[in-house]
Amino acid sequence: MYIYIVLTSVGDDAGPFNLYSDVDGYVSAFSSNVSKATLEAGYSVEVADGTTIIRIVSTGVCNGTYYDFSVTGGPPPSTTTTTTLNLYENYWYYGKYNLPGGVVPIPTEFDIDVLTGTLVTLSHPSLPISIPFNSANDDFLWFATPVSSGLKLQWYIDILNQGEIGGAVSRFGNLFPDPVLVTYNGVLMNLYISNYRTNLSTITIS
Repeated sequence: MYIYIVLTSVGDDAGPFNLYSDVDGYVSAFSSNVSKATLEAGYSVEVADGTTIIRIVSTGVCNGTYYDFSVTGGPPPSTTTTTTLNLYENYWYYGKYNLPGGVVPIPTEFDIDVLTGTLVTLSHPSLPISIPFNSANDDFLWFATPVSSGLKLQWYIDILNQGEIGGAVSRFGNLFPDPVLVTYNGVLMNLYISNYRTNLSTITIS
């Protein structure tokens, strides 16, 4: 079958790319050394019948970084599938929101500008993520992951400092309550904002 790929929201350093199919376990590239410009303009290519996921692997400056995307197609041999790929589905953000004072309100999604945070491209958001907040006493913490990567349910610093993620927005609740939905770079994201200010270095989220 044939797929038509349009690559959107890709970093300046990405590419060129090799393309793989899940049919052979991503062993042999069905297309090699495809430029970012080609994928951005729209690229039609034949893939093995039965392909449900294509893997796009960067071979340049970001060598080894890859992105998996689902493909929806009909019966072979003459199916054309248009697949728009947004690489931001594989990225995530984190940051701090400084709010000094005594008793202060918990920030909302309207206070947090995700695009001013740190963008992480080399650690897939579906896996446990390590966040070097290095926060101060007056800092609320936040991070945002694509909805497609699933919910985060646990935080961990050490054996004595760990807990669940979720629940109500309340200064007496969990460190991170249930996320709120926001959209950035065309990607629907879960934004997690801490219920209280805290001083910590690095935390693992899973």
